[in-house]
Amino acid sequence: VGDDEAGRALTQQMRALGCDVSQVAVIPGGSTAVYAAVLDHDHDLLIGIADMDVFDALTPQVLGRAWPHLVASALVFADCNLPQDSLADLLHRKRDAAFSLALDTVSVLKARRLPHDLSAIDVLFTNRDEALAVLGGGSSLSQAEAARQLCARGARHVVLTDGARGVVVASAAACHFLPSLAVNMVDASGAGDGLIAGTLQAMLNGADVNTAVKSGLLVAALT
Repeated sequence: VGDDEAGRALTQQMRALGCDVSQVAVIPGGSTAVYAAVLDHDHDLLIGIADMDVFDALTPQVLGRAWPHLVASALVFADCNLPQDSLADLLHRKRDAAFSLALDTVSVLKARRLPHDLSAIDVLFTNRDEALAVLGGGSSLSQAEAARQLCARGARHVVLTDGARGVVVASAAACHFLPSLAVNMVDASGAGDGLIAGTLQAMLNGADVNTAVKSGLLVAALT
């Protein structure tokens, strides 16, 4: 976070919720990340405007200092807001660690930061456009085909979303389609984040990925 009011408010709220905030990096002179969404008449995203420059300070050195805390975790979540060299460092370090790594591609542009070898990733959350960016093209690929190709690159599980149409959950052994829950949509913002949060929480409670994604779909619908 930046050394600003937004950063202090976020850190205080996390602490109040019981989170250990001892490893939050406060960047002097930095501005805490801000995201603004403009929705269309169908309550879906029309334009997103983001200031994410503060994440450039999450260097491999910062990750190195936090590594004892990460390596002691059962599950670590990261996303492609990390700088490319920090993502590469995380994936390299993960190979010798016991925790599960879940990763979100975030956007088409940032998805391209991922390397060809995805074998350090236990659960990759993405959508079809972002998946195609990782794969380097293939606009004719279906959801299932794109998910299978990401698994072929090494990802243990792929959770590939396609908005209201549902989610494909793939591994090297199988590929399943799970429909989204029917809702009266008020605002699509944050639904993908809800899917990830619900899925990871269920995994931490012992659910397999296919079952966990069902919890994620419920949280997405509630969001």
